[in-house]
Amino acid sequence: MKDVELSLAMDVNPRTAALIAGEVRAEGIDLHCSTALRGPKLFQHQLKTREFDASDMSLTTVFMMIDRGDTSFVPIPVFTMRHFFHTTTLIRAGASIGRPEDLNGKRIGIPGYQSAASLWCRGALEHEFGVSPMDVEWFTQRVADSTAGEVAFAPPDGLRLNEIAPNDSIDQMLLDGRLDAYVNVMRPSPELLAEGSGVRRLFADPRAEGIRYLRQTGLYPTNHCVVIKREVVDRHPWVPLSLFNAFKQSSVRAMIPAKALDPYIETGYLEPEMRDVFSKDLFGYGIDSEELVLKTFGEYCNQQGYTGRALLPREVYSHAAWT
Repeated sequence: MKDVELSLAMDVNPRTAALIAGEVRAEGIDLHCSTALRGPKLFQHQLKTREFDASDMSLTTVFMMIDRGDTSFVPIPVFTMRHFFHTTTLIRAGASIGRPEDLNGKRIGIPGYQSAASLWCRGALEHEFGVSPMDVEWFTQRVADSTAGEVAFAPPDGLRLNEIAPNDSIDQMLLDGRLDAYVNVMRPSPELLAEGSGVRRLFADPRAEGIRYLRQTGLYPTNHCVVIKREVVDRHPWVPLSLFNAFKQSSVRAMIPAKALDPYIETGYLEPEMRDVFSKDLFGYGIDSEELVLKTFGEYCNQQGYTGRALLPREVYSHAAWT
């Protein structure tokens, strides 16, 4: 039987590269991959046009759609992006912020309040350092546009959320002293961290904070997953599992083979025990291995007003392949 032709829109990273390049194939699928769009631009385009049969998607959008009874996409538990998002926070030197707890009552910039990465930042600040989203004033660069197909977020009563003017920016407001901090800073501009800018990192050693957070909570946050259009799954119920297996194979390709470590161990650059370290898959796919991350994410969605209740992982990933 001829393979089913499907389109996939996805960003290239070490875990998706083999699938996008065609080195890994999804059984029964002739996959045509597009990497022209990524992140929020891809999410907005897919939500508005439904151009692709499958795509990367914001995890907050997935939870919000399901909470609202919208099942037009079928999510699969593939999580190709992870980061300790709160560790990137920047602060203004003159804002009297010496530790994370000092963010209480401050003016904080956030690129997109609704994004999954932003949700993880606020969740970490609240549950690790006692800084509630309600106790600060937020300034966001981007608000979801329901007219463009996006799932709009209605701020809870009491949340102080301001939209920054199109001719302004978080960077400039922080440099000018109109903001005290900037969270979810994935790619800080050189001006922000330049000598004499008056801006510095909240966590002097972001790596150390990430390690502490993981050991304390067991969480390695993810912000995206993969979705398939409902009509595709209705016609071909086997597609979710086939794509899942292909993504899994592609991710495994990104891991360092144990044999590749032999020269480094033999020459003393690595200890033999390091084999176990490099055999650990930090990008677990599926529900069972990621239950804590997904359950916590569902709780944060509810606490921060994204959903009416805390959705459980198997409510979100409810296709027969995972149940």
